[in-house]
Amino acid sequence: MMPACVPLALLLVLQPTPTPAQPAAPAVASPDSASKEVRAARAVELYGQSQFAAAALEFEALHRDFPDEPRFLFNAGATRFAAHHYAHAVGHFNAYIARTDIQDSDRRDAQAQLDETRNRVASVQLAVEVPADAHAAVTLEIRRVPRGPADERPALTFTASPSAGLAVHAVQLDPGVWAVQLRGDGYTTTDNSFEIRGLAPQQLRMSMLPPAEESEGIAIDEKKRLRPFAVGLIATSSLATAAGVTVLAAGIAQRRTLASCAADDQCEANLVQALSFRDAGAGVLGAGVGMLASGLTWLAPNARTRRKLWIAGSVVGGVALVGGATGLALASHALGNAHVGTGTWQQHYDGPGRAPFQAISATALGLGLGLGLGSLASLVVHKRSTAVEHALRIDGSASPYLTGVVLSGRF
Repeated sequence: MMPACVPLALLLVLQPTPTPAQPAAPAVASPDSASKEVRAARAVELYGQSQFAAAALEFEALHRDFPDEPRFLFNAGATRFAAHHYAHAVGHFNAYIARTDIQDSDRRDAQAQLDETRNRVASVQLAVEVPADAHAAVTLEIRRVPRGPADERPALTFTASPSAGLAVHAVQLDPGVWAVQLRGDGYTTTDNSFEIRGLAPQQLRMSMLPPAEESEGIAIDEKKRLRPFAVGLIATSSLATAAGVTVLAAGIAQRRTLASCAADDQCEANLVQALSFRDAGAGVLGAGVGMLASGLTWLAPNARTRRKLWIAGSVVGGVALVGGATGLALASHALGNAHVGTGTWQQHYDGPGRAPFQAISATALGLGLGLGLGSLASLVVHKRSTAVEHALRIDGSASPYLTGVVLSGRF
């Protein structure tokens, strides 16, 4: 049934059901009955003004207050369909068709609208991992993340009983961003969000941890492996460390060749060049070591320890970066003001020409840069990847539409 048919179906259902004429004394409508019809008329008025979401809320409230009148349930589905809230419309039409107090013709009309609505939603299988010995039901409260005031929708609530460590429930959702809260007796309440793109069948896998593990602050990794980012960080830092050692050694070797140089301007220029090579190598070596330290932190046994180490690394890296930059500037200035002058070349070579503080400062600068950036990047990547792996995971599908962007975590 096309959307244009919805107003007709809505208005027809609102008509009072005819009953055989029987002689009876006039009856005065009860206040509840009068209020009910006033609210129903108001809902129809909102529908006529194309305020479909507001009309749907009124019909849903009428259904809660008067559950024995199926027309309100049907109208709730019809108005949700008109508002493009297809997941809610599916739920209302399914509930309406399951009733035993409606006529076959009404059931056929609702089935036609349900079929049309199902063409606009994706079938999503939600699988929640729980401890193998868990038996308590899992409650899934799913909410649409609204794109504006007209997109506000009530929560959809479902329950799933676990079997062999997995609680599975299938829902039908229209494309968009959804938030789901998982809760239940003996579980840690977990909040997740995900995006549905396209209408192909999809599978979402989530995980819940029992409160005991949460209170101990132990975050258990499902996969005992390093993430690609960590592998790349360790590999890159190892290469940087090796390159730093090579350049540092080359600079030291070049400086040693100047020990017996004649005292002239060219000797001083060559010495400055050799020290520059040495200090550059020291800086790269420091950066490599700093990044390597942040990369090896991924080997820590649990997430809390990793976070603490990366936070400490960010702080230490920042301090080392500022201190190294300041020391390098002072040492470079001192070396620039030092000349052979009245002393001999050997005195200059063994004294200011050694510039040890400049090499130490360059090492601290590189260490701070590598450790700080590596720790900050690891914190960001760890937070995102942990949310994907432990809170919500999208399993594979043959459909090209399974490209939902997962934005999940425990809050």
